[in-house]
Amino acid sequence: MATKKSGKPKIVKAKAIRDALAAYPGEQPKDIALRLTAEGLKVTAQEVSNVKSQIKRAAEGRGSMPRPGATGEGAVSEDMVSVKNLKKVKALACELGGIAQLRRTLETLEKLMI
Repeated sequence: MATKKSGKPKIVKAKAIRDALAAYPGEQPKDIALRLTAEGLKVTAQEVSNVKSQIKRAAEGRGSMPRPGATGEGAVSEDMVSVKNLKKVKALACELGGIAQLRRTLETLEKLMI
């Protein structure tokens, strides 16, 4: 293990938290934090929760959180069309029988709204 200048072995918080979560799977994060604090580590319940959620994400096969807007959702300027809306329009066009029918439907709707 890596050692500090004092010669004592360095204990990695994340590993200690993972070990405690594995040893006490039913306990709440605050209880895990109290256990580790009693062993001499300065650990908060929030740190335990963060490690617990990382473990859960890894088990579900999810990676890191995506950036906002990276999936095509979110805010777009008025002159742009989002991927999400394009998919909706494509589905509607297929449902109506094609783009030509979608155009006729939109023209009719436009006349009704005047």
